[in-house]
Amino acid sequence: MDNAQVYLTSLFPGKKKGFHLHNKKESQLTCIKGKVIIAIWDGKNIEELVLDADKPVAVRVPKGQAICFYNPGPEQAYILNLCSPPYDPNDPEQEGLDLEWEPKV
Repeated sequence: MDNAQVYLTSLFPGKKKGFHLHNKKESQLTCIKGKVIIAIWDGKNIEELVLDADKPVAVRVPKGQAICFYNPGPEQAYILNLCSPPYDPNDPEQEGLDLEWEPKV
């Protein structure tokens, strides 16, 4: 992945970070602490994936697909995101979406 940025996002137990769509950005997500459920919306369907720091994997989310995070665990979860292109404060390419989703915990 050329011209990338790495950042960490965290999520408190029992909390959800709502759907957001990156119109230009591709992400590769890995849970490095705790456990998270990630919902990925492709414009038609929502796919639910569980990421667990005890069994780390990377999940690729292409641009144009929306994501939402939920922490079902008892501890704060950390998600490492490798994204490209990097954040640009002059390019508001991200938009929040009002999609209904309840994780299948």
